[in-house]
Amino acid sequence: MNPTKQLQKSLKESTKQDVEKSREWLRLKAKTASKENKARRNNRRNKLLGDESRVTNTMEIGKLYLFTYDAKLKEELPYWDKSPLIIMIDKSVEGYYLGLNFHYLPPKSRAMLLDAILDLPSYKTEKQKLIMSYQLIKSFAGSNLARPCVKKYIPSHIDGNIVEIAKDEYDFVVMLPLANFASLTGSSSINRVYADSKRKM
Repeated sequence: MNPTKQLQKSLKESTKQDVEKSREWLRLKAKTASKENKARRNNRRNKLLGDESRVTNTMEIGKLYLFTYDAKLKEELPYWDKSPLIIMIDKSVEGYYLGLNFHYLPPKSRAMLLDAILDLPSYKTEKQKLIMSYQLIKSFAGSNLARPCVKKYIPSHIDGNIVEIAKDEYDFVVMLPLANFASLTGSSSINRVYADSKRKM
């Protein structure tokens, strides 16, 4: 074989091998990064849920809470959030809690929804509590953003601590990647959740 052609062939084969090695390296790095990110999310979530100074036995309308939840009707749900971060908006006579779960929105939309809630004329009272109802949520400026976030929670299906978030931490905590979406087949993609929520707006 012509020496020049042989060199070209060798370079081509070498380049192909290098490309495959690079792709495999990137795949491994992506997989490792994903595991590390998940570990960081779990650590952050567990740290909040384990903070005894934040633990409460009651949930009041207008306050922000984080807890662990085992959905009752999981067989009927495409997915559910095992770690809801909600602002309570109602307590029903049937015994369930109604809340706005920020985890169903991407970060930018979460910030917009929180701003809209904080801008409600009825927000501040002497106790700085939010006077809210589902009817109010449907009528205020962020109602489209709120629509996919309205969820029912059964108190007996709350597993473990209920953590109250301080008001001066709202802006920070709603942006944290604390969501833990699951389905009967395992974990559920956060991008799928965001896409479904967008369709509901």
